[in-house]
Amino acid sequence: MDEVKLRRYSTSLTISGYGVIAFGLWSIVKTILLTVMHPEVAGILPDEETGISRDVYIALMICIMVLLLGFDLGLRIYIGLSARAEGNGKKKHITYLVFAAFLLTVSLLSLLAGLDIDDYDSTLDYLASLLVEITSMAAVLELIYSSVRVRLLRKKTERETMA
Repeated sequence: MDEVKLRRYSTSLTISGYGVIAFGLWSIVKTILLTVMHPEVAGILPDEETGISRDVYIALMICIMVLLLGFDLGLRIYIGLSARAEGNGKKKHITYLVFAAFLLTVSLLSLLAGLDIDDYDSTLDYLASLLVEITSMAAVLELIYSSVRVRLLRKKTERETMA
């Protein structure tokens, strides 16, 4: 019975790992689309006189955005590949779970900060964005849960084998 559960949680862990990576790629696509379609909302255009030229300001904001997206994607790739490896039977350090918890916390804070419907063009845009963010958080939560279950079941199996 434990072998079936272990196999099920391992598969879930692997799939969740891929999901976390996919949502990282989606965040890049979403940011590019938002920046192209609504640069004022994306924060690319200065609201008022900043003391530096408009072109320098835009270049600086794009650099900051690229760095943040790169960090987010790198973190998601690390978490996702670690989950996949653990799901396939390799022992991984708990570090990726700490990063996953951090990612979940940041996603939750981002979700709570973005609940203002006035920031969206339509109710449908708002609901779609909300649904995607909640789904992304669910993938991370499933990854954490499955990883803990896999670790516990493997320890239990090792103890039973030794006895």
